[in-house]
Amino acid sequence: MTWQLKNNLEIYTEEVMTQHIVVGRPYHPVQNALIFVRKGWIKVNYNLKAYTLLQNTVLRIQSNNIYEFVEFDPNIELRILAINSGFESIAAIKIRRFDARSFFSSSLQSHYQLTDAEFQELWEVLELLRNRLFLPNKDRMRKEIVHHLFLSAIYILADITNRYNQVTLTELNRADKITLEYIQLVTANFRKERSLSFYAQKLGISPKHLSETIKQTTGVTAGEIINQAIATEAKVLLSTPELTINHIARELNFSDQYAFSKFFKRLTNLSPSAFREKM
Repeated sequence: MTWQLKNNLEIYTEEVMTQHIVVGRPYHPVQNALIFVRKGWIKVNYNLKAYTLLQNTVLRIQSNNIYEFVEFDPNIELRILAINSGFESIAAIKIRRFDARSFFSSSLQSHYQLTDAEFQELWEVLELLRNRLFLPNKDRMRKEIVHHLFLSAIYILADITNRYNQVTLTELNRADKITLEYIQLVTANFRKERSLSFYAQKLGISPKHLSETIKQTTGVTAGEIINQAIATEAKVLLSTPELTINHIARELNFSDQYAFSKFFKRLTNLSPSAFREKM
């Protein structure tokens, strides 16, 4: 069951989660969303890293990123608040220089471990919102109440995440900041740009410094991070049967299908065709 407001705002529970999230397969979400984990845990890959989200965690889902939900606790309890870009309340949100559009596009941090009190406050507002969305459209003040409850949830979360982000920025050292910015740049540019010189120039450092820093902070090379981003995107595209392998090769800026297939097999031990058959 879902709760909707003209398809602009939806709340899902763990019972319908499998209808919208394919476990073990990378995908691009069609909407920005917030996942609130009340009980249990989720294993998820995003921003080229693996995470385990525990109780009282909020995960921000960004429509321009790739996510792979690897495993869920069988006893998980959660809510997914999905927001279409057209939802008019988003454009109006401003709080202490907080902009909801920036919130959903920021890459500083995407998940937050809240205290019991912080999470409970958000959960109570979500349940009120969920109940109102479930009411028939003819309910006189339904739309206005839904908008205000949505704003309340975002305001509360904004206040919490602003404090967490300030702490995160303070704790990051120079190498961590370079790594964070590098991953952001790779996520935005990997389809066209695969040269370390491009990313080093954007960061204002030498390719050697970039390579050494990424190896130090992540344990893998800067080039491996680019390759991982390409391979993950390739898996997403291969999940769409309508796209030919030749089309995907061009989409990812390979010279031809053979070059793409060779690259993909080197990264995954499967040819693109074999990967599709295995899905």
